[in-house]
Amino acid sequence: FSLKDGQSKTITDVVAGSNKTVTEDNPGPNYQLTSINCNASTVPAPNRSTDTATRAVTFSIAAGETLDCTFTNTKQQGHIVVDKITDPSGDTQSFDFTLEGGPSNLAQQFSLTDAADPHDSGAIAPGSGYDASETVPDGWDLSSASCDQGETNVHNITVGPNETVTCTFNNTKRGSIVVEKVTNGGTDTFDFTSGTLSPSPFSLTTTAEGAAGKDAETFSNLAPGDYDVAESNKTDWDLDSATCDDDSDPDSISLSAGETVTCTFTNAKKTTSLSTSQSFIPQDKATISGTGTGTPNGMVNFKLHKGTLSNQANCGTAADTNPVVFEQLDVDIAVDPNDATKFNAITENDGTADTDTKNGYTIDTTTAGAYYWEVSYHS
Repeated sequence: FSLKDGQSKTITDVVAGSNKTVTEDNPGPNYQLTSINCNASTVPAPNRSTDTATRAVTFSIAAGETLDCTFTNTKQQGHIVVDKITDPSGDTQSFDFTLEGGPSNLAQQFSLTDAADPHDSGAIAPGSGYDASETVPDGWDLSSASCDQGETNVHNITVGPNETVTCTFNNTKRGSIVVEKVTNGGTDTFDFTSGTLSPSPFSLTTTAEGAAGKDAETFSNLAPGDYDVAESNKTDWDLDSATCDDDSDPDSISLSAGETVTCTFTNAKKTTSLSTSQSFIPQDKATISGTGTGTPNGMVNFKLHKGTLSNQANCGTAADTNPVVFEQLDVDIAVDPNDATKFNAITENDGTADTDTKNGYTIDTTTAGAYYWEVSYHS
């Protein structure tokens, strides 16, 4: 015979005797026999026994006695637990979820943060077809979604009787890279390139010196990984420094989950100046032209004066008081190799002293100024 919840069955005209049994068939995986209570019986307790493992009552009954037993079956339900993990850990972003379907026809909606307690579906009927889904917010990637108990598909979860399946959703936050341009000594437009950032190339223009006039380009929504950025060479500017605030080099920026890295390129305007020790090599050349033939004769003296000559007629005379700072005397005249009708005499200052040449002249910050040549011929 079969019974439903709350039903009973009375059997009369039972022949007295021993080792009689009443046994419940296996109810299947969704129910478990949790107790057999025969306390309402008039059959003495020593003459009856129960065993939930075999789902049986064994008894001996005498005339006029009654065996009254209640079999209690507990439905074996399952649970689905949904957990949220973020990278970086502890981020306060909230993620929306749905848990639907299955034999229990779930239609649950809920939100989780990394710090929140996991969501428990409550008791649900065993079976397959349960679907857990996440809405991924902007700026995040769903890195993985997996369940334990051998379940590999979060969109088709099977829950066994009295089983709890835990599904974990891992999300990774995207980051940003900010490229800043700072100039000292002026303003200008500078070009940048990158093999990993887009758009590339791009340009930044400063509007004032220092941080107050800086320009910047922000690259957002970047997955964690390695990135690079480089500044193109700019005429009349020196790159003083290129640093990132996470100690990465601009050519190898290591971006972590949820991180913002700022890389600053600082340039200084070049200025024209003389070094404190610079060899001066005269480049002037005296040329004597003629139409005759034969071997040239005579020599040329080269003298370099420091100062300004107001009257060219005074050059080399007693009225020429500007000091001679370099001279090369008795320079031979030779035929111009490119024109046989011309004769050249060229200074040959190599920075060293010899019998007819002063030491090579050195210009420093104290001797910068105006100069002029005195060139004379003698036989």
